[in-house]
Amino acid sequence: MVQMGPGMMSQSQEVCGECDGKGEIIPPSARCKACKGKRTTKEKKVIEIMVDKGCPSDYRKVFYGEGDHEPGKEPGDIVIQVEEKEHATFQRHGRDLTMRLDIDVCEALCGLKRSVKTLDNRNLVISTTPGEVIKQADIKMVKGEGMPTHKDPFNKGKLIVLFNITYPDKIDPATAKKLYALLPKPNLPAVPKDSEEVHLEIFDGEATWGGEKTTDTDDYEESAGHPGMQGGPQCKQM
Repeated sequence: MVQMGPGMMSQSQEVCGECDGKGEIIPPSARCKACKGKRTTKEKKVIEIMVDKGCPSDYRKVFYGEGDHEPGKEPGDIVIQVEEKEHATFQRHGRDLTMRLDIDVCEALCGLKRSVKTLDNRNLVISTTPGEVIKQADIKMVKGEGMPTHKDPFNKGKLIVLFNITYPDKIDPATAKKLYALLPKPNLPAVPKDSEEVHLEIFDGEATWGGEKTTDTDDYEESAGHPGMQGGPQCKQM
């Protein structure tokens, strides 16, 4: 109780500094040397966890009773949640794995043979047959080379391959003529005689996307009424 003024008293509560609000004081002679009367000590403990093949990215493992222990309370639990790290080559989608494979235009037209290292350090050979053409953004798959199923590791998903074709910046004109002679000719309409030749340039990134809107307004919309009818409707004078 604190007197604030004549006839005015103030009452406040605070935690006891001797017992820390526990309502019990342990004499110094009876205090434990390890905890110094606090009844708890800090301890380091190593916990091992086994991550099964194919476990989901949000997999959780609970160690019951291995958390903090406080006098008069039940021991807490330790909850460990698995977080997947990003991989430079593969992206996981459940049981399936996806990857992007960059190939050049020669491989796309004439065939390819590439080696891909798996997550378990095996080397897979991805190849196409002669005459098979890979187009931009084509998607192929290899069954049984995805992620193992959780609790059924011998049942694996698919490895999905997304092809990205890279083209050279330019080629020799003589080579271009040879390629044109070898490749199938496109069926294109004839160019009209009155056509105009234009110069094709690299796009500068500036454009009016979505169309240009006018900044001018119509005089009719601005005025309250039709010209000659200012002030609203008027009566004919006799």
